[in-house]
Amino acid sequence: MGSEEVLTVLSLESTAGLESVRCMSRTDLKLDGSFADMILIPDTGVPDKSRTSALFILTNPGQLNFYDGGSLFSVQNSKEGTPLPEAQKFPVAIPTLDPNITVTGLYSLTESEFPNISLKKFCARKNAGHFISENMKWPLTGGVPNEMSLDEDHAVERIYIAGYQDGSVRIWDATFPVLMPMFVLDGNVADVNLDGANASVSSLAFCSLSMTLAVGTTSGLVRIYKLREHTGGSSFHFVSEFKQEVHVVHHGKGFHCYVAFLSANSSVLSLLFMASGGLLAAGYQNGQVAMLDPSQLSILFTVDGASGTNSPVVSLGIYSVAASAAKADQSKKDNPQNATLSRDVLLSLTKDARVTVLDCTTGVMINSHIIHQKQSSAISICRVRRDTNPIIRGQNSKSRSDRERWQ
Repeated sequence: MGSEEVLTVLSLESTAGLESVRCMSRTDLKLDGSFADMILIPDTGVPDKSRTSALFILTNPGQLNFYDGGSLFSVQNSKEGTPLPEAQKFPVAIPTLDPNITVTGLYSLTESEFPNISLKKFCARKNAGHFISENMKWPLTGGVPNEMSLDEDHAVERIYIAGYQDGSVRIWDATFPVLMPMFVLDGNVADVNLDGANASVSSLAFCSLSMTLAVGTTSGLVRIYKLREHTGGSSFHFVSEFKQEVHVVHHGKGFHCYVAFLSANSSVLSLLFMASGGLLAAGYQNGQVAMLDPSQLSILFTVDGASGTNSPVVSLGIYSVAASAAKADQSKKDNPQNATLSRDVLLSLTKDARVTVLDCTTGVMINSHIIHQKQSSAISICRVRRDTNPIIRGQNSKSRSDRERWQ
């Protein structure tokens, strides 16, 4: 019998069928979280007898508890004043509480231009040891050996990143089915009083090509990390619309935030790197969209939402598209050597189902369209390519085919 706080375990005995069933003991187990599932493991070493050797209880949000059957189903447990058996808690691979987990992402490193050996170099070996203490009698054996990921020669192919309510970020090696913790990135910057550093993480973005991690928070701060080897001493840059500060800091070994952007005083809901990792787009709760340049330590632009309702930006997309034929011809006349037939555009989707197309360099709005649905909220945007060179014309274009392309 299960409830949100207590699970009652009855030990039954029968000598002649169901008519002679009697309760031998009763134990009320207090649960740390709400009841999710349970399973009884029989003792296979006792032939012709149905005896339970272990009880597993799963509680939300994912804690597995183990009780030894010998002590759990003892008659002594039914007596008042008898201490209840304690659960052996299997350590959670990815903690979700204290602090609360807020956002996660799984990323591949196969396209990285940098050797990922630096990831393992900064990973403390003690963090990658056995999860279970030696004195714990855990009845399960086998499975996927986590020692595989301790091999110094193995390449880190995937990482799992989680952001937390206290502003911290944790990274695991997800190359194998058994996730191994690698490091924790603190939201604070050494020797710098940064407002909003401990705000809850609300968005993540990672570029495997440049090994760059972006962390957005509810305070509007966007922190940038380079997951590559560097010395302990470095500089930290704070960039906003009105000022830029440079601080000389002395980090320990590991990965640290080297620049933080504050483009809007609103929660960061969406982050997206360009394919090269050179630019970073950010969408905010108040409907604003910004383009950040971590390499040049600058904010290219910050624009308000086209809807005029400050609807939150829920998704972003960056694509390279062809310019119109007229603009391409004019570009060739003005500068034949630097003429290009393509440009990068930023697509933003707001919660009120409005899609806005912006120029990635200037922030100028190219087009905007809203889908009128009274009872629906947009959650994501994805472009399906029907041809290799789509054409986008200006907002005032009279071409019906172009309007239909983005509707």
